[in-house]
Amino acid sequence: MDFGFNSNREILAEMGRRFKEARINSSFTQQELAKHTGVSRTTITRLEGGAGISMLHFIALLRAVDHVNDLSRIIDVSQFIDPEKEFKHQQAQSKRVRH
Repeated sequence: MDFGFNSNREILAEMGRRFKEARINSSFTQQELAKHTGVSRTTITRLEGGAGISMLHFIALLRAVDHVNDLSRIIDVSQFIDPEKEFKHQQAQSKRVRH
């Protein structure tokens, strides 16, 4: 499905349908998944019904049904800056002698 040509509501509905399929394939009922993740059953129902939920809840649910790595298709984590590396880089830059 090419999401580029759908409304936001249609995309949410499709995401909900796909999540429900993943939940069922993982052998979770909504109630079991809610208990496992700490996300309310109502929130899971909202997601599967095509309503918006928080990203934190969405990620927790994806993790529970073993699909969190699918996010790598939309998020290139190699692009993120490692704060520690950036700090060390800045320190190295400031130590250089300028003539």
